[in-house]
Amino acid sequence: AGQNSIDVLLTPIDDQVSGEEEETATLNLLDGNGYKIVVSEAGIIISDNDEPLGISFSALNSGDVFQEGDVVNMGVQLSGTLTDVDEIQFLVKKDGGDFTKVHTESTNGSQTYNYNYLANEPGTFVFKVIAQKSGVFVTEVLVDQIVVKETLNMEYTSLKEGADFNVGNKVNMHVKLSGNFSAANKIKFIVQKVGATEKVLKSVSVSENKTTYKNKWTPRQAGDYVLKVFAYLNDSYVQQIKVNVRVENPLKLKYKLLKNGQSYVVGEDVKMHIRVTGDVSKADELRFIVQKIGEKNRVDKTEAIVSSKSMYYNKWVPSSTGEYRLKVKAYKNGSYVKMTSAKIKVTSSKSMLKSIPEASEKKNQDVQISVYPNPNNGVVNIDLTGVAVAEINVYNTSGQKVYQEKGISGICQFEIKGNPGMYFIEVDSGSGKQIFKVVKN
Repeated sequence: AGQNSIDVLLTPIDDQVSGEEEETATLNLLDGNGYKIVVSEAGIIISDNDEPLGISFSALNSGDVFQEGDVVNMGVQLSGTLTDVDEIQFLVKKDGGDFTKVHTESTNGSQTYNYNYLANEPGTFVFKVIAQKSGVFVTEVLVDQIVVKETLNMEYTSLKEGADFNVGNKVNMHVKLSGNFSAANKIKFIVQKVGATEKVLKSVSVSENKTTYKNKWTPRQAGDYVLKVFAYLNDSYVQQIKVNVRVENPLKLKYKLLKNGQSYVVGEDVKMHIRVTGDVSKADELRFIVQKIGEKNRVDKTEAIVSSKSMYYNKWVPSSTGEYRLKVKAYKNGSYVKMTSAKIKVTSSKSMLKSIPEASEKKNQDVQISVYPNPNNGVVNIDLTGVAVAEINVYNTSGQKVYQEKGISGICQFEIKGNPGMYFIEVDSGSGKQIFKVVKN
């Protein structure tokens, strides 16, 4: 009462966008005791004391440099009136092209919003983040001249993850390079048995005009391995590729003497001696098997496998002519594991002797000629003491002449270079011919 003016304080509570501007306010005043209304309309200034929305990158700066395959942190920090934004958009532009929206996120009142962009191709980039309110642009932040450099790419030409190999096999670790060759000047081929230290197999300089670099590794022990190729620039590590492989030592069966195509005669010892190597725990029994072609298998001998033993012996004596398949099979708990075999021919001793020209009898029993050692490893001595001059011819069991020497006397030594087996030595002296049967082991 008694006042001729009043002050009115207006507080906006639902403004859409921060800022200051002049407004017109209409005041509806109710009559009351002691008040006389003079005017009810006036021009007023509304002052908005809120701070405008601000946005900035958390870590990204213009001119930053990345490598192809790096992750670029496009995270942003908001400030000011957070209610002025309800959506954040992340955009990327490459080499002067158009912006591409790569991510959109609704705001939740937080000041921090993160997005990681995978730089999977080289070039010069611009990164931008826009803030919007109800689809209306509010503000943005932008960085340019972000460089993504091409990297050196490495890949194995044939080696695959999880590959299996055997002890003694050659493993191709060949690698192919592409991309930025200036990123490395040396590569190292490395092998590491799981649980052991790394071993550098080979170090090679990188040249820009060469894309493929080769290395072969031969494992000597069974186990799990990691095969790696490291790239270096001036002895500083750049990158690597690697695969995990397994090396096994399989059971192996190999005849000591027996070979495909050998010929024997009826009654001659056929040595089926076998060498067992590798992981002998995979078998517990050997079976020596004889099969005449067209007939059933016949087990000639069975022998238990022991870890401390590598050689197993068996002699088979053929009683009839024909073609035979001689086999040695390994078993584990009665189940077949592995086999080796050889195909041979058995002929009669009579027909073999007939195939040797004029070799049916000795013509002179008085001439003493000795041949030694017998059996032998291929080197044969003939004592021709008392013989002025002689000629020798050596035949295999097929009747083929494998060696000849003329005009010899005294003690003569020569080598039978054919396969192990039986051979016939014909000695022709002035007194006649004599034939000696020898065995080469």
